[in-house]
Amino acid sequence: MDATYLKLGDIAEIIPGIIGDKLHAGAYSYLLYQPNSYSDSGEIISIPTVFRNEPVPVKQIVCKGDVIVKRLNHEHVCLVAETEGESTVSHNLFIIRAKEGVCYPDYLAFLLEQQETVSQMAQVSGSAAPIRVLSVKMLREISMPLVPIERQRIIGALWNLTKRRQSLLKKLDSENIQLMTAIYYGYIVRGDD
Repeated sequence: MDATYLKLGDIAEIIPGIIGDKLHAGAYSYLLYQPNSYSDSGEIISIPTVFRNEPVPVKQIVCKGDVIVKRLNHEHVCLVAETEGESTVSHNLFIIRAKEGVCYPDYLAFLLEQQETVSQMAQVSGSAAPIRVLSVKMLREISMPLVPIERQRIIGALWNLTKRRQSLLKKLDSENIQLMTAIYYGYIVRGDD
C-alpha cells in the first residue's frame, strides 16, 4: 500500500516555544527544554528550571508523545517519553504534537529525522542561508508520507529500538575507552603487575 502525502500541518499541531524568563524567583516555575537539553540520539541531558511571573499557556506545556524540534540544526528530534513536572520549550524549539488517530508520535519523530524531511526543512529555511531557521509556517508546509496507523506503530517501535541501540553502542564505546585508560594508567603509569 502506498503512502498518502500530507502537509505536516494536517497531521500535527506545531507549537512555538516561549521566551523564558530567567528569574531567580517568580510565581510559576517550569522545566525548560533548550537546544542543548537533549543529545543527537534524542536522550535528555538536562532540563533547567526557569521562573516566570506569568503562567505558560496550557497548549505550550510539554506532554508525553510530543516531538521537540530545534529551529536550528533540526536534523535530530527528541520524543518525550515521560514528563517530570510541568515543562515547556524555549523559543529556539518547537513542540510538534501528532493529531490523535491521524499520526502516531513515534512515527512522526521517525519521519522528522528522515533525510527527505530534513532536506525539505533545509530547503524551506534557506539552504543557501548561513543560518537556516525554521518557522511554524515553514514547518506546516513540509510534505510527510502517511501510512495506516498500525504500520505507523510498527515503524515507530523500530525507530525507538534503533535509537536505543545507538545509545547503548555509544555507552559501550565510552566504557571501552574508560577501561583502556584504566589499563594504561595501571600498567604503564603506575607499573602494576
